[in-house]
Amino acid sequence: MPRCPKCGSTKVRKVEDKTKIVAVIGHTPRYKTYYICGNCTYQWDPEEQKSTE
Repeated sequence: MPRCPKCGSTKVRKVEDKTKIVAVIGHTPRYKTYYICGNCTYQWDPEEQKSTE
């Protein structure tokens, strides 16, 4: 389960940004995803977090 990098909460949700298509597989678009913390409202990109670990 992901944790917020700012406050450490596990109360996060994954959101797709339908305005940013990153790939099209067949006829199905893949959208940019990011997380939002339900505790402190911090938003972050899960791909950026992987590259810093």
